[in-house]
Amino acid sequence: MDISKLFNTEWNEILPALPGKTNYYTFLHKEYGLIRISEYALRECLIVKEEEIYIVLSILRENFLKNRRVFILTEDEKKSFIISIKETVSMLTLKEIQAEFPKNIFEKQNRTLLNLARIQPEYGEFIPTVHLHDCFAKNSSQMYFILGILKEKRYLYEDSRKLDTFAGITRGFRIEENGWIEIEKTESPFASKQAFVAFRIDNKEHNNEISGEILSEIRKSRFMIAEVTGQRPGVYFEAGYAMAFGLPVIWCCKDNELDKVHFDTRQYNHVVWRDETDLIEKLSNRIKGTIF
Repeated sequence: MDISKLFNTEWNEILPALPGKTNYYTFLHKEYGLIRISEYALRECLIVKEEEIYIVLSILRENFLKNRRVFILTEDEKKSFIISIKETVSMLTLKEIQAEFPKNIFEKQNRTLLNLARIQPEYGEFIPTVHLHDCFAKNSSQMYFILGILKEKRYLYEDSRKLDTFAGITRGFRIEENGWIEIEKTESPFASKQAFVAFRIDNKEHNNEISGEILSEIRKSRFMIAEVTGQRPGVYFEAGYAMAFGLPVIWCCKDNELDKVHFDTRQYNHVVWRDETDLIEKLSNRIKGTIF
């Protein structure tokens, strides 16, 4: 496999899989951080369509700005992967990465604004350079279109005066007061009126891969209810994902399975229930006492 130009990108360093030691490749880049890709997933990554590469790179860039490392696995590998809720790595399939891409122009401009705030989190300071993938853009026209929207809304100010005429350097972009207010509203856990309950997503009609839809719904939620009875790995993964976003997680388990819960979650106060009536009453009390 020729991995030197993965996603049409010049990587700063590529560490190959080591026989008998690792079954993944490590890619390092100053704009995308550290990316690990399993040997099997790498085969899928090498055949991503040219017109879809910017989608993958945009999500890798967003994860890097969130200080998250990405581990790309195949769907089969992810199903059998042992996941700890203490894990700080985003373990995603290629399809899930593609499903993470903003669904509409409103989401794209909001997430662009959040990216810019991560690049320069200090009020009043300028961002000298904005890249295509900070704006989830395919080309410069799309990038300036998104930035233009943010400027029109007075979320963003651009100072295009030349600081260095020879080099063409400008002060760049600065997030304005309206922009910071919008960011605070977007990131506030109180902005959402939705709660996420593990494995209820299958009742909702959608066109995306179910895992991608799950991640999207978790991000939109104010808190999550993790029902771990049955010890399904997916519930633990979804709870870990929610915790990585700072969302409150209410853990629930039937009384006859409490001794089976994963050791990483035993430190949390579970809602222990006997039957459906007991669960409804205890869960309602926990939500009222800790969320509202």
